[in-house]
Amino acid sequence: MIWLRLKLLGMLLTIGFIFIHCNPEHAEVTEFEFKSSQSNLDATKLAFQNTVYKLTRQYCASCHTAQAPQHASSDPDHAMSELLDNFKVNFDNIPSSRIVAKIRDENHACWSNCNNDAAEMEKMVEEWYQVIKVNRTPGGEFNEDTPITEVCVDKIITEPGANSVDAFSTTFYPLTRNNCVNCHAGNGPGPTAHASADPQIAHDGLVGDGSGILIDFTTPADSGIVRKVKGGHNCGGAEACANLATQMEAAIVQWQNATTTTSRKVTTCSYTGGGIVNSNEPLTEAGEPAPSNNGGEFQASAAMLSGNFQLMGDYIMAPNNNVNFLDPLSDPNAGKASFNFNIDDAGEYEILAEVNGPSGSDNSFHVQMDNGNINPFRFKPTNGFEILKVSEQNADGGVGVDGTVYTTFALGAGRHTVHFWQREDGTQLKKIIIQPRGGGAGKNKKELTFDLSGVTGITGNKLVMDFAIIDDFSYEASNLRMINGSGLHIKNLKIYINGLYNPQHATFTVIDSVLQSNDEIITPYSMILLKDKGEFQDTIGIKFEEISIQN
Repeated sequence: MIWLRLKLLGMLLTIGFIFIHCNPEHAEVTEFEFKSSQSNLDATKLAFQNTVYKLTRQYCASCHTAQAPQHASSDPDHAMSELLDNFKVNFDNIPSSRIVAKIRDENHACWSNCNNDAAEMEKMVEEWYQVIKVNRTPGGEFNEDTPITEVCVDKIITEPGANSVDAFSTTFYPLTRNNCVNCHAGNGPGPTAHASADPQIAHDGLVGDGSGILIDFTTPADSGIVRKVKGGHNCGGAEACANLATQMEAAIVQWQNATTTTSRKVTTCSYTGGGIVNSNEPLTEAGEPAPSNNGGEFQASAAMLSGNFQLMGDYIMAPNNNVNFLDPLSDPNAGKASFNFNIDDAGEYEILAEVNGPSGSDNSFHVQMDNGNINPFRFKPTNGFEILKVSEQNADGGVGVDGTVYTTFALGAGRHTVHFWQREDGTQLKKIIIQPRGGGAGKNKKELTFDLSGVTGITGNKLVMDFAIIDDFSYEASNLRMINGSGLHIKNLKIYINGLYNPQHATFTVIDSVLQSNDEIITPYSMILLKDKGEFQDTIGIKFEEISIQN
């Protein structure tokens, strides 16, 4: 028996990974290296000030001077960094830039007509990019003699909190507006106005004098307004008062957290070099269809809200006033959360929702697809947030037990909107997932092939994996299999993105096995990988520490 051991230290087998016409909202900004010339860098900054910055300063300053991302900061250098560092522009696919898409698709803070405003912002990003292109350093080239080097970089990321009034408006203010407006909706100043229609006046009525008598951020339970409610002040009985006091304490904590500036250290280590062998496989075959965009995952912040619904941090709810079984067709104040999404492939789809039903009277929504029927979505009380399939009540009246009828939706290709309506206030919704029936969560999936025949000498030997876009920040590699590899001993597989290895991507480094067949799954696991420059530019590579071939 003769063993030929091929040490593949430093050999990368790469394949360019490009999805044409993927969901544009799932694309990241390209990070650029600027030439060292100070004049070139200054030209880039000046271009930003004469294009995008003009719009953000004119139309976004009321929120995004202090609120993250601070792209309307009075410091133009800081504003530019906020857009680049937080992936709000995508120079490879400018219409998909978050700063453009949020105006166009979510009608966010439009200053005239949303479509026209988005087109104006897109034009400004394009003009900025034309200057950036001139000042961009091309990416480095590797060759087989390039030594392997390791670089680790620590970066402190500071995330400023919101100003106190903005934080108050989305946390404590909904409680005063829903419970105290009959008596405390005056124009102030002072505590008699903490339910004023003007959030600034209401805010100042609680904390404006800085005394902390009505709001105690150190010990929320000692806040004057909380003690007043616990004492039964105009809140509808002992149980209702206790519930409202608990909500107020939680809202004070959320209020304080939202204003707190946080810092975190991020350590990034990468390995570069070792020689890249580029695959000759075309990235997209002629006539190959674009990866499908079928639904996806949507956080609460992506919803358009109306009626009683409020965004409470990272979830949606109607403040709990013990209202049960509200009919959205007869109550104009019924809360509604609407999510827009696209479908490329007509078929049967299902919805998963991350929900919290704290009690038996706070555990249901109504769900409506497009302009269809409005049906109840009931579930058993949960232990915190849980991901559940949208379902109908059982025929016998039971909920969430064997026999539950899960709701599916026959959807044609195109744009759709799903509405979650208020049914029982106090029920909470954090996110939804729209996916083809049986799974798939709207992933844009492509099969990547890495030709190993030139390394092993085995005709047709290749590694194949499924590679999917998960969201704005990550990929998933799964279903790794070796073709024509019977007898190969493989060990320690690493996946590289643009020639860089991230030690967090270590799931497949435990591989150490001898293959027994010519079409064999080499690991049962999948792995999430962080994007680098986004799916329009990222190049995916693989490297084995060792392959042994038995002759």
